[in-house]
Amino acid sequence: MESITIPERPSAVGLSYTGDKWRYTQVKALEAFLRSDRKFFFLDACAGSGKSGIAIALANLLPAKAIILTHSLQLVGQYCKDAPNTLTMSGRGNFECFLNPDYTAANAPCNAGFRCKAKKECPYFKAKFRAISSKQPLVTNYSYFLNLSESQPVRTELLVCDEGHFAED
Repeated sequence: MESITIPERPSAVGLSYTGDKWRYTQVKALEAFLRSDRKFFFLDACAGSGKSGIAIALANLLPAKAIILTHSLQLVGQYCKDAPNTLTMSGRGNFECFLNPDYTAANAPCNAGFRCKAKKECPYFKAKFRAISSKQPLVTNYSYFLNLSESQPVRTELLVCDEGHFAED
């Protein structure tokens, strides 16, 4: 892998930190990740140590599609707040039906066999296509990712499993 330099400020990799400064431990972890030729890494650090910032930095520094998985929508929201350049994706129940606002995409008529002619305009399918096809980092939860992976192949070169101990739940 070509040499990748850690920028002086977190904002250069899409992070919006107050003070725009790296923590010492973040720099050391990024250096270790970027120097290594290992395929798998585990980072165990206490809450508030900047693990999310490390994940976002890697996602934006490496020339690869990155998917960051979390166990909760609250943590997805934190990622999106800290790194506005990330995309997020959640289940159909979080999207209104394009044809009938009384339904969500989860209980819309198209899920009962109705052939929807507005699929290209559907907010759920538009967001899903953008999230999967874009080079921007995608942040989603384990549940959505696993359901998505069952129905179609999801390709990524960097998969971050934040709070990995929740993955099997």
